Amino acid sequence: MQKFEQLYQLSQQSDRTIIGLMSGTSCDGLDVGIFRFSGFGRDTRFETIYFETVPMPLALKKDILSVLGVKQVDLQQLTILNEAFGLFTAHSVNEVLKKANLSAKDIDCIASHGQTVFHAPKSLHQQVAYPNATLQIGDGDHIAKHTGILTFSDFRQKHIAFGGEGAPLAPYADFALFSSPDEGRVLLNIGGISNLTTLDKTSSPIASDVGPGNTILNAIARKYFQQEFDQGGAIAKQGRVIDAALNTMLDEPFFKATMPKSTGQEIFNLDWFLSFFGEAKVQPEDLMATAAQLTVRCIADAIELSGMNNGAVYVSGGGIHNKYLIDGLRMALPDWKIKAFAALGISSDAKEALVFAYLANENFNPNPVEYPWEPSLLTMGKLSFPY
Repeated sequence: MQKFEQLYQLSQQSDRTIIGLMSGTSCDGLDVGIFRFSGFGRDTRFETIYFETVPMPLALKKDILSVLGVKQVDLQQLTILNEAFGLFTAHSVNEVLKKANLSAKDIDCIASHGQTVFHAPKSLHQQVAYPNATLQIGDGDHIAKHTGILTFSDFRQKHIAFGGEGAPLAPYADFALFSSPDEGRVLLNIGGISNLTTLDKTSSPIASDVGPGNTILNAIARKYFQQEFDQGGAIAKQGRVIDAALNTMLDEPFFKATMPKSTGQEIFNLDWFLSFFGEAKVQPEDLMATAAQLTVRCIADAIELSGMNNGAVYVSGGGIHNKYLIDGLRMALPDWKIKAFAALGISSDAKEALVFAYLANENFNPNPVEYPWEPSLLTMGKLSFPY
């Protein structure tokens, strides 16, 4: 009964301190955000107590990248990585708490996204008899045990159980925390994959993945420049866009599908990208410029298809630091204001961690909010007790 009493007490508190954790498909590191919440749903208020991105150890990153988006993998290695990433996550939380001068007793719960290793909606796997599917590693029981903190994890499975594709999940927090009666907004996250939420003043939100973000850019940087990413877009700026290849890429069926939809590196990876150049000898800088323009085009095209004509685009994720991408968006969307997500009161880097902390907070809501596009889906996340 002690466990259930803990949950009840958390629902009765005036505020809750929650750690949100996010690791994207770029595998750069683990975003650890400590947030304080009061209220629920559209009445939620939050403040950021501390945020840090903990770099992923290179050996762990290499091992995860070896299975990420790959259809055939060593099952033993994948199984081990599930536990290993959970332990890395727990260690990262403990270290961040020390830096923030906090202890486990100061935290009400953890919300861990985990590390996506394969995303398989039916549109990708094409097996009529089988459902949408997705897989994240980073076992919640390990996180709870090694931090001593109640942990929610594996958020995407509930979305699939209710008929969704498991992604994107950001719109739930976007709608509750960042809607405005005075401004049409597109909340854009450029992580490994780009996704957006439209918050129009006169129509229901649209939430969808739209195509590659940084995933191909980072792969080019690693293969040709021995860098983890294109710092500020400096490499892309030196190249020229290969328009013939780009236009052919945009014929990919995913781009033609209606929103909402989801995708991942299972489609948008370096091999897919390079296949459009055939045997042609292309300078690596031109590859980077073309890949960056692909990201810009798929975002701009999706915003146009949403039916919104103008307003503000608020950008989060690693893409906000790529000046070449942001300048490209400004050129492609001349009627829109392009802003960093920080203008809405949260660091662009911390926003995705906030999303999952919000989803955990909603699990304590005695009157769950009904979202206009999906009123039946009210809570997400599996629960692991530390004892």
